[in-house]
Amino acid sequence: MVSLILVGIWIALAIFQIYKWMFHRPNNNFPPGPPRLPILGAYPYLLLLNYKHVHKAVDWMCWYYKTDVLGLYAAQFPTIVANTSTTAKECLNNQALDGKPALKLAQLRDPDFEVRGIFFTEGPLWHEQRRFALRNLRDFGFGRRQDELELELHDEILNLLDLIKNGPKYDFEKNFHDGDSVLVPNIFPSTLGNFFMKVFLNERLPREKMHILYKAFLNGSQFGKKGDDWGRMFSYNEWIPKLFPKFSEYNLLRETQMKYYNCMKEIIDEQHRTYDRNHERNFLDIYFKKMEDNKDNPKSSHTYQQLILLTADLFLPALLANAIQTQFLLQRFYLQPEILKKCQNEIDTVVGNSRLPTLNDRQNLPYVEATIRESLRHETLIPSGLPHTAMADTKFRGYDIPKGTIVFSSLHASHVNDKETWKNPDQFQPERFLDESGQFSPKLDKSMPFGAGKRICAGETFARNTLFLLVSALVQNFNIILPANGRMPLPCETLSGVFRYAPEFRLKFVSR
Repeated sequence: MVSLILVGIWIALAIFQIYKWMFHRPNNNFPPGPPRLPILGAYPYLLLLNYKHVHKAVDWMCWYYKTDVLGLYAAQFPTIVANTSTTAKECLNNQALDGKPALKLAQLRDPDFEVRGIFFTEGPLWHEQRRFALRNLRDFGFGRRQDELELELHDEILNLLDLIKNGPKYDFEKNFHDGDSVLVPNIFPSTLGNFFMKVFLNERLPREKMHILYKAFLNGSQFGKKGDDWGRMFSYNEWIPKLFPKFSEYNLLRETQMKYYNCMKEIIDEQHRTYDRNHERNFLDIYFKKMEDNKDNPKSSHTYQQLILLTADLFLPALLANAIQTQFLLQRFYLQPEILKKCQNEIDTVVGNSRLPTLNDRQNLPYVEATIRESLRHETLIPSGLPHTAMADTKFRGYDIPKGTIVFSSLHASHVNDKETWKNPDQFQPERFLDESGQFSPKLDKSMPFGAGKRICAGETFARNTLFLLVSALVQNFNIILPANGRMPLPCETLSGVFRYAPEFRLKFVSR
């Protein structure tokens, strides 16, 4: 009898300890959220709720716990999610939350598993590299208007229009144009990459050599598709890629990221072979010179390895982001043809068909601008934002956030769920950005597709400008139809990785 009592007490104590561990919070004033499980923390709950879209599972949890700041564990790491426009904006503008976690997903992009570049770095390295890149790229038109650059971009768009109308000239173009229809979004990254090539190298690649950019897109896109917006669970558990390298898709990500890394290295190596300190050609020459000046300084952040990952970080949005956003817009034009017709009528009235739309036309094309802005809001590319960390113990929305906490700002929830900020947020309505006189009003745009705060996307201005030029040219020149036996994916079929993307589809562009 005594033995049974002792066993009962032992079992009760064990259950109590398990309960205490599962419902443990980092402190007594941590945001509410679900209990944790061994090894994976609360991540299994998210997968059970919505394994395709983790950010939507977070939406449900915030509703269940009646909170706009969710607190949970990602494996052993305390984590918070700011899940409304107000909390996300405050979070992104809080410098105490501007750190970056050393995720495995970030480390596998580097041959030595170091965290380099600007996406996933923090502190002096991030500050120095970002400031150096922006200051010097501005001279070549990055982040500001430059007439010469716009002429070059128009020339590149004309090459794309020729490809769409007349079919492929080079073998690699047959991957996305079969002579009858084009594969979306794959037809756009080479053009968009060449836009940035003009800024980065001060020259564009000739059309026959743009296969270099297409190869970079194919490998770089795996990072966005096979990761997820929380960085994959192997980022938080070192043993997962060791025990399950294939099942966890770690091997695939590592392989494709090394191929992408080598694409960037080839571009840099080619420039370095012809580098002349006394003849400055482009941004890379400026960086090479900075490297030379600091070669005897072991603390310098200007190294060849850092330059490769910096280049990789700058090129990835150029190759991917606007291509996917254009894909979403084409999908929307097909599903809501009246929006396409309104954009075409506006361009026909203001620009005509004798020239391409320019950035000067933008203020006179309010509906086109509003449509692009609505796509950036409605089809939020990075739904949870890139992860941050708390750099010190801090207060946020009345909660105590300990140092090292992983922080997500849900841009998806800010854009598509927040009924206090948006009327009918789940509907695609370009008119929400137009004032009573039908003009585009920046004051009505409270979206944050490029983030906010000091870590806002460095290429926001360049991305907005190039997206406008590309989309307005396509709208001006083409109607769209599905090819025989073609199928347009529905919005509910959108997939989520590090970024959101629709399944590839084929379109026929019919000249107007």
